[in-house]
Amino acid sequence: MSLIRGQPVEEALRILHFTPTRASGFVRKVLQSAVANAGLDVTPEDLYVADARADVGPTRKWILPRARGRADHIRHRFCHITVVVSNERSSEER
Repeated sequence: MSLIRGQPVEEALRILHFTPTRASGFVRKVLQSAVANAGLDVTPEDLYVADARADVGPTRKWILPRARGRADHIRHRFCHITVVVSNERSSEER
């Protein structure tokens, strides 16, 4: 997330496109959604990534039965991806 924080939107999309991680595809989709929701009076060339973070979400827990009366506990963790775009660059990111 720190790769794209403070970058122009076009540059951030380019960085996410060439980043070889599985999460970069999800973050790219969230960034494109944030740009689409920015409004009609703002062009994507004027937008910057003000904040990008992944917070802890809920955990789904269940039990898988195993041999000899034992059990495996499975925890599937989720996260919340947040991307905020702004039309002006903040002073701490310059």
